[in-house]
Amino acid sequence: MKAIKPSGELVEVTQKTYDLLYKARGWKLVKESTNLDKLKKSELQKIAGNKGISYKSDTTKEELIKLIDG
Repeated sequence: MKAIKPSGELVEVTQKTYDLLYKARGWKLVKESTNLDKLKKSELQKIAGNKGISYKSDTTKEELIKLIDG
């Protein structure tokens, strides 16, 4: 499963590791791409930036999700 750090970086984690370590540190689970729509636009921008994805400041949340999903 995937989790997003408070910095916006998207990483692969196990459920056990998430429960024991990362949940208390403010990480959020992203179980599948459809859950990206539950994130804030600013969080999506961080994910896109960390993945090296270019976008304009007026890019919509929906467009960011499409860019991140590839």
